Amino acid sequence: MYPDLVVRCAPLPVGATRCETPVVIVEVLSTSSAQRNLTRKKYAYHSIPTVAAIVYVSQREPWVDIVRLTEHGWAYGYVEGMGAVLELPEIGVAVPLALIYEDVAFEPAPAEE
Repeated sequence: MYPDLVVRCAPLPVGATRCETPVVIVEVLSTSSAQRNLTRKKYAYHSIPTVAAIVYVSQREPWVDIVRLTEHGWAYGYVEGMGAVLELPEIGVAVPLALIYEDVAFEPAPAEE
C-alpha cells in the first residue's frame, strides 16, 4: 500500500523505492479512495511501529483529520477552515490549511431539502 505522502526523519537508502519507517503518513481522500483509505489502509498504517501521525486531507472542503499515536492509543482530531493550521509536532511543522488548499476550487455543497 502506498500513501499519497510520507515523512520520515532520515534519508532513504540509495535505490529505495518505498519508505519502511514513515513518521507521518498523508492520504488525500477522494470519493473513490475514502473507504479504502479509512479502513484497510488505516489498519495497515496502525501496524507500522514508526508511525506517529496519519493525516487525512479532504478534497471537498478545507478539512483535515489527524490520527495520532499517544501513550493511550490512537487519538482522533481535526482542523477545519481556511484560517486553521495543521500542527504536526511529530516533525516540527505547522502548515496553514490555506496553503494546503491554495488554488483549490471547492464544489458548492448540495442544497438541503
